[in-house]
Amino acid sequence: MIKRLPILLPLAALLFGLSLPAHASGDTVTVCDDSAEWPPFTYTPRNPAGDKAGAVTGYSVEVIGDILRRADIDFDIRLVPWARCLAETRSGQMQIVLNAYVTPDRLQDYLISKPYLTLTPHFFYDRRKFPDGLGGLTPAELKRYAGCGMRGFVYDQYGIKPGELDQSSSSYDILLRKLMASRCDYFPETIEAIAGFKVIGKDYLADSRLAYIPLPGNTRLRAHFLVTRNLPRAYELLKALDTGIDRLEQSGQLKSLMKRYTGR
Repeated sequence: MIKRLPILLPLAALLFGLSLPAHASGDTVTVCDDSAEWPPFTYTPRNPAGDKAGAVTGYSVEVIGDILRRADIDFDIRLVPWARCLAETRSGQMQIVLNAYVTPDRLQDYLISKPYLTLTPHFFYDRRKFPDGLGGLTPAELKRYAGCGMRGFVYDQYGIKPGELDQSSSSYDILLRKLMASRCDYFPETIEAIAGFKVIGKDYLADSRLAYIPLPGNTRLRAHFLVTRNLPRAYELLKALDTGIDRLEQSGQLKSLMKRYTGR
């Protein structure tokens, strides 16, 4: 999705060192997210046949779109494999990552915006395999179970270290099939994300076998935009994002968008 404006782009001129509009020189801010999608935050709508149809949309797409349009910045949103999204933003080939959690490595590799999305982390499991529910879910107790997760994702927020999950799944369909085939005992994800797949015709929560329990401690996860450090005036871009997030939060638009996309 590309937003083009036929007027002088003052912030874009700062960012790219241009005296012409960004669209006139072919420069845009490239925003990326995972090709596996993360509805209702980032996804491609489906037609009645279940095929992808239309431009990428979702809560996070609306947030970043509103901010960049108001800053008069041309942008292009791409869904690519998550590892590529992170790597190419780190190198400067792309400029912004959507829907990212903060980790120590990311603090070093990217500039990180204020949070614009708050989520509720859960553990999902097969009710048929564990009719009495999972037992303890502290990091130490989790070692009793075999967990799985999405390729390239980090699960630090759940107390899970790299290498402690089977992360060979490239899509949520594969992840769910793996769980139901008893190839793993659980997977961590937010309830909002799993519920959100309903908007593209995948109502995972309608499966009575899929059970879930919140991460102990009433924990909430916060998602941010990651900004490349390899861009002239990268801090001006970060400031535009933070200013936009503040405006949307103070006006109540973030809350309104969240309710529209998640019902929460």
